[in-house]
Amino acid sequence: MQRGRSRPLYDGKIHHALEKVLGKANIREPDIFPEFIEKFSRWLNATDDMSVNGLEHFKRRDIIRGVTHSLDDLHVRYGSQLVVLPDEYKYHLRIKANTRVEKFLNWKKGDVAIVSVPFSHTGMFPENWNELLSHAEKEEIPIHIDAAWFGICKDIHLKIESKAIHSVSFSLSKPLGLGSYQIGVRYSREREDGPVSVINDFNYGTPLLAHVGVELMSAFPINYFHEKYGEAYQVVISKFGLTSSPAIHIALERNNLGGWNQIGVRGFLRWLVDGDFK
Repeated sequence: MQRGRSRPLYDGKIHHALEKVLGKANIREPDIFPEFIEKFSRWLNATDDMSVNGLEHFKRRDIIRGVTHSLDDLHVRYGSQLVVLPDEYKYHLRIKANTRVEKFLNWKKGDVAIVSVPFSHTGMFPENWNELLSHAEKEEIPIHIDAAWFGICKDIHLKIESKAIHSVSFSLSKPLGLGSYQIGVRYSREREDGPVSVINDFNYGTPLLAHVGVELMSAFPINYFHEKYGEAYQVVISKFGLTSSPAIHIALERNNLGGWNQIGVRGFLRWLVDGDFK
C-alpha cells in the first residue's frame, strides 16, 4: 500500500507504444532536464552578437514551457500588484484587461513589475532602462524580466546584476522559431513560490520538449536567424525607408506621437532568401 502521495497508474504497453511513436530517446525521464538547462545556459552566451552577464547570481533554474509560462506564474501569484510599461507585450492585457500599465516613475513599493528585455515593441532596451532599475532599487520593486526576444535581437548585451531583478526568463520560441514546441529556462535568485517551482520540484516537465531543445541547440547557434537573414534585412530596410531594430523579424517607423510603430518584415526576408513568402 502507498500512503501519502499516491501515484497514477502506469502501463508498460502504453509506454512501449509511446516509444514507437516518439522514439525511445525522446521520452527519456527527468535526467534530460539538467542537461537541457546546462546546455541552454552555455548557448545564451555562445556568440559575440549578444550576451547575458550575471547569470551566476541566479542559482535557481527552472524549466518553463516558454516565457509565457513564467508570465502566467506571475499573474497567478501577484494579481493586482503587477505593473507593466506602456507598449508592453499585449498578452498581459489579453489575460487580464485591467492589468496596470504605468510609466516606471509611477511605480511604488508594493508593486511587482514585468519588463520585456529586449522590449517587445521595439527589440531595443526599454527606454531609460538604467533609470528604471535605479527607481526599482530605491522603491524596492521586484523586476521580473521577460527575455523572450533575447536571441532574435542582435547587439543586445544584458546585464542582470541589479538587486532589483528577481528573475529572468528565456526560451527557444523566438530564437529558433519553436513557438509550437515551447521550452526555456527561468533563472531566479532563489526559489519563487508558485506553479513553475512546483512543476520543477516534482519533475513535471515534458522530456520530449527538452530533448527537442537539446538537439536543436546543438544544430543551430543562437544568432542563426541574423546570420541567415541579416543581409536581406538590410535590403528590406533600405527599400522601404524603415528604421532597423535589433530584432530580425521587425522594423520600425516613427509615428505622429514621436514613438515607434512596429512593422513585421518576416515575409519579405523569407521571400528574398528562401523564395517563400510566409
